Amino acid sequence: MRGPVVPLGMALIFSPWLRAQEATGRIDPLHSGADFSIRPLMISTVRGECTGVTGSVTYDPKDLARDTVEAAIACSTG
Repeated sequence: MRGPVVPLGMALIFSPWLRAQEATGRIDPLHSGADFSIRPLMISTVRGECTGVTGSVTYDPKDLARDTVEAAIACSTG
């Protein structure tokens, strides 16, 4: 039973139909965040988080120089 599975798996892995394609996606603000930490006066570390990260990601497997990530972080105090 194991014999036919290996060639089938190899055929699927190297199949031309499964090549990466250009894609564009959005950053989900409900499931994203930006964490940071600062050390004022080198005494202690203060950590924080900004929610509401939005933006987009573009991937082009044929020309990696065209790949982009654009993000905006909504930071407020309160």
